[in-house]
Amino acid sequence: MCRMALLKGEFSEDFAGIFKSLQKASLKDPLPDPESDYRFLTHGDGWGYVNIGKAGISHVRNTSPIYVSEVPAVQQGTMMLHSRKTSDDQPGGMLSNHPFSVSVRGYQLFLSHNGWFDKYSMNTGESREDLEATTDSEVFLQYLAGKTSDVGSELEHVFANLDTDGVEYALSNIFLIIMKRSGEREGARSYYFTDKGSRGGNYEEFDKLYRIECKSWKGVVSSSLLNFDEFPEFDAREEIKRGTLFEL
Repeated sequence: MCRMALLKGEFSEDFAGIFKSLQKASLKDPLPDPESDYRFLTHGDGWGYVNIGKAGISHVRNTSPIYVSEVPAVQQGTMMLHSRKTSDDQPGGMLSNHPFSVSVRGYQLFLSHNGWFDKYSMNTGESREDLEATTDSEVFLQYLAGKTSDVGSELEHVFANLDTDGVEYALSNIFLIIMKRSGEREGARSYYFTDKGSRGGNYEEFDKLYRIECKSWKGVVSSSLLNFDEFPEFDAREEIKRGTLFEL
């Protein structure tokens, strides 16, 4: 399970602490059991972010582990961060790192994801050979773009009908930024979705997302980040209810 953060507001002063918490969680996650869950202790397969503010958009994907990287310069607005642990059946490399992006019918979409989709269960029109070279997260973004005539208004319907549409998935947490291409004045809408599944046991806390409220920003983060002193102080914390699509 990759580690993620989605931020909105004036978070620039607190960003270094958020980033350092993500670095530490990626180097040695405190939540998985060291013996039975050793595969999830380190997330070192690259990282990336998208930052949307008044001055423009920065979209970066990096092959270096996040825990050896410098804190990036950021601007207030909306930001999505993702540190990757590549699944055995997924391709690696820079172009396979999150966030992914696609243009569709007047919108620009950015997506980060942890968990698992069966990319062969989504009817995207691609050949099996092409699907083998593409991550499940990117295939899902293509599926999402193809299922909506107006992604801004039909998103909830798409997520609610994944099972009916035959999409197979397991414990998927999704961050999505939707931006109208008509201009930056439209701003960006940020969504997060968790499915209804739960693996229980040692994974129970590891799989959770938490909503954070601060004076000048709000966000949603993977649970691991909250275990480090570097994470900034916040006014409120709430565990995300599973099986629901939220707008940040």
